[in-house]
Amino acid sequence: MTDPAADGLAAALFDHADTPMALVGPDLRCQRVNARWADRAVASGVAHPGWPLPEVLPDLEAAEAHVREVFATGVPADVDLDSGTSATLRPVSAAGQVTGVVLALREDRDTARQSAGRPGTSAELERLLDLTDAMLGHASLRTLVDEFLPRLRDLLRVETAQVLLLEGGGLVSGGAVGLDTGGPPETPVPPETPVPPETPVPPRTRVGEGLAGTVAAERKPLIVADLPHDRSLDPALRAAGLRSLAGVPLVVGGQVVGPLPANGRHQPARQTDGELVGVLLVGTRTAPSLGAGELRLLQRAAKRLAVVVRSTQVEAALRESQAKAQAVLDTAGEAIVTIDERGRIDTVNRACLTLFGYSEDELVGRDVSILMPNPHATQHQGYVEHYLRTGQSHIIGRGREVEALRRDGTTFPIDLHVTLVNLGNRRLFTGVVRDITERRRAEQELRYQALHDPLTGLANRVLFGDRLNAALARHVRSGRRLGVLFLDLDRFKVTNDSLGHAAGDLLLRQVAGRLRGAVRPGDTTARLGGDEFAVLLEDVTADADVTTVADRIRMLFASPFQVEAERVTSTCSIGIATTDGQLSGSDLLRQADAALYRAKERGRGRYEIFDEPMQHWLHARQRTEHELGKGLAEGEIEVHYQPLRALTSTGVGSVTGYEALARWRHPRRGLLPAGEFIDLAEESGLVHPLGAAVLDQVGRQQEQWARQLRRNAPAIAVNLSPHQLALPSIVDLLTPAAQRGQLWIEITETALMADVSRASQRLRDLRRLGIRVAVDDFGTGHSSLAYLKRFPTDAIKIDRTFVDRLGEDADDTAIVRAIINLGHTLGVRVIAEGVERPTQLSILRELECDAVQGYLTGRPAPADALSAPLLG
Repeated sequence: MTDPAADGLAAALFDHADTPMALVGPDLRCQRVNARWADRAVASGVAHPGWPLPEVLPDLEAAEAHVREVFATGVPADVDLDSGTSATLRPVSAAGQVTGVVLALREDRDTARQSAGRPGTSAELERLLDLTDAMLGHASLRTLVDEFLPRLRDLLRVETAQVLLLEGGGLVSGGAVGLDTGGPPETPVPPETPVPPETPVPPRTRVGEGLAGTVAAERKPLIVADLPHDRSLDPALRAAGLRSLAGVPLVVGGQVVGPLPANGRHQPARQTDGELVGVLLVGTRTAPSLGAGELRLLQRAAKRLAVVVRSTQVEAALRESQAKAQAVLDTAGEAIVTIDERGRIDTVNRACLTLFGYSEDELVGRDVSILMPNPHATQHQGYVEHYLRTGQSHIIGRGREVEALRRDGTTFPIDLHVTLVNLGNRRLFTGVVRDITERRRAEQELRYQALHDPLTGLANRVLFGDRLNAALARHVRSGRRLGVLFLDLDRFKVTNDSLGHAAGDLLLRQVAGRLRGAVRPGDTTARLGGDEFAVLLEDVTADADVTTVADRIRMLFASPFQVEAERVTSTCSIGIATTDGQLSGSDLLRQADAALYRAKERGRGRYEIFDEPMQHWLHARQRTEHELGKGLAEGEIEVHYQPLRALTSTGVGSVTGYEALARWRHPRRGLLPAGEFIDLAEESGLVHPLGAAVLDQVGRQQEQWARQLRRNAPAIAVNLSPHQLALPSIVDLLTPAAQRGQLWIEITETALMADVSRASQRLRDLRRLGIRVAVDDFGTGHSSLAYLKRFPTDAIKIDRTFVDRLGEDADDTAIVRAIINLGHTLGVRVIAEGVERPTQLSILRELECDAVQGYLTGRPAPADALSAPLLG
């Protein structure tokens, strides 16, 4: 049995011995160490029992065989170690067997003196490692120089400490303390001596060269014990006066494998795996070299230091990346804001601050709802929570237009695009914000222009039609009536021609103003085009409500309009139609238009209400329109020709040409003159196919006459309506007929005055094709005589209303004489139309009229009914 008291005494002596002592078991693992051994071992990072003997202290590797021999024989042994330390091995026996071996280290005098000067305590090391922990996340490489390296130098009692960082395939200095290339401190340096460089290695050391490069390449800790005689090292290191130099790799995530001998250039221990970030060097100017304990301490510090270095590099790279990203964001024209999963603002760019009127400090960390007006602000958090819970969102990945809120409380429209960004385990939402205030304003302006008359500001035909159809849909459900007033200014053409277009525009604007004052705020007033206006009256109980408004409008027109310097009196004719919603909008407008037509027929300045007889008339007109379209398709349109004869001093001369007159051979009503369907054709748009049919027949007839006469066919004049003259393609339409024979066109004076500039240009284009131009119905345009010289005309035709009373009315005779004299003065032919009596013919010959046309000199007839003399 063992004596407990003896065991306790032995344990006390073991623990408090001044000699480093360790107890090794049969498995060659350390079972127990005393305080003195712990002080030495802790400095090397191996403070705990249970380690294999070769790793307890690196300089004990040579004692391993002796320890095994003591276990085998039970005989004590003394061993000299390479580091100048000796070890005493004493067996511990129980029951006749060796159960352990006590190792007691005895250091020689120099080694003991060197160790005595280095604290190497556990507390000092832990404080140094705590410093590295404190650096994580916020330290800079400058901190390593200012705080870590001096502490490391003092802990190891070395003269120099340096960190070299891996950069671009080489090692560059990341910080150093105690490095210079001068001699020992006690050697004075003359003032004139140049100051040597601060670093003992070149600005960049290649991996694989020199001590630091070898450490980096092989990832091994290395110790050089005799620096001055090692010619393979850099001259700068030898010139620094260092006697011993140790280097360990800075590796993140690796581990040390194998023993670490105290001396030599090539040690079996190495750093595996992980990422190499640099090398840690320490050096001394005194002998002997650094011991294994210092190297172990250096290794442990390097492992923590590598993490700090990599952390600072990552942080620096991240800050640089963030700075670059922020610079890019700040140059963006759009506002960009990033929020986290809680809806808190994470980042903003400069454009965002400018747009919303905040500073960065006022936004970052705040809930993004600060940028939203209600109800969006109160609903936003619910949207975020719904997305995080379900992954469903109606805004992520797509744009939408919403309202935003500025710091000053004003709201404005934005176009918002939101994307989701995953950063590891963190999700951010990035919103790109564009202020669309100007775009909205432009869209509203375009919408206004598209739906309003630019001259008067009233609704145009499109908007009036939309509101009319919407009102009809409402009134079908309610059963209430609505009314439409269709207005047309009486003799507006006279005012426009006599005072000019600017004055006409001013009159139309004043008319619009009076119409606004005649209706209720909820009613719609529109300008449909030209001098046509319409009023939509909703919620009327009887026709009397509509006629009351019509009377009010007529009373407003009783007062003269002030147009520039002139006081102009103008009346209007009004057509009225009402419905309870059973008609379509187009039908209701058509009825009001028909009533307007009747009001003008019955004397102007009045209104008419659409009634049943008018309905019959409208149906007949609609039926005629349909039949005309069908007749054009089936070739029912014929061309008759009325001759124009020259006047001579002795009487009527030869035929100088023909006027082509359209006739409709109606299947039920027989042959209809142009007066029966021309107005309808112009209103319905059928005038264009009608004109094309006439031109085709005229061209083919001229070709036939040319073959028959074996010479050029007589000239043929074709009437053009204002609608045809306004066509941009009119030149192309007339070109084929002009190429077949001599072609004249007749255009009324009123049509020319509708747009003087455009009409003048169109006539010039036609004359370049060889087409002659005659002004029809001349004298009915009132003030247009002053414009006649602006048109490239070849002839004027005196209107039949003046010819009809020749010899009976002195005024008409004077007008005819003036027109003939004007025409001769301008160098154009003068033709009198509607000549039916010999008296008219005699007076026209006396007045020296150039040609005549009428029943007296030749009735219209089909081409095959014209006699041979009429062709020549």
